Formats: sequence, C-alpha cells, structure tokens
Amino acid sequence: MSAFRIVLAADARTQVLSIARWWRTNRPKNPGVFLAELRAATDRLGDAPHAGALYRVPGVEGVRRLLLPRTGYYLYYTVDDAAVVVEIAAVWHTARGAGPFR
Repeated sequence: MSAFRIVLAADARTQVLSIARWWRTNRPKNPGVFLAELRAATDRLGDAPHAGALYRVPGVEGVRRLLLPRTGYYLYYTVDDAAVVVEIAAVWHTARGAGPFR
C-alpha cells in the first residue's frame, strides 16, 4: 500500500477520461497503454511523491511534473507532506506546447 494518497483534481479527472477515450478510439493495437502508464506513475508517486521535477508556475508553489514516457504526457501535481496527499492538477501532452498553467 502506498504511503501517500493520490487525488485527481476535477480538471485532471476530466483530462484523464478524455485521454483514455482517445487512446481507446485511436490506438486499437494498444488502447490501454495510457491508463497502464498512469497507474504505474501514480503507484510510484504514492511511494516517492517527490520523484517529479519541480516545475515553475508563477503564483503557485511546489508544482512538480512527471513524464509518462511511452505516451508523452506529463502529470502536474503538488505534494502535501502533512496530509500525506499527492494532488494531480493536470495531465498535459508534450505536443500541446506550454504547460497547462499558462
């Protein structure tokens, strides 16, 4: 069991559902790769929440990002050490250019 609880913010939840639907529709040979990679990443963050690199967001402290290398998505998240929670704020593909906070 992971030490940190993983929480998806509302925007991230919407993004995950949309991305998973896109993969099911457009990648019939490997429709589950995004969700599998997401699960592996959240498992990792549950055990090592500071694994992602710090990502500078004006006006927001402590944002980190972790690359999902097979699919090219980044998880943008914050860590609340006191509450033992990792909150994923956004899931953003590298092809979309600047990150989700701009």
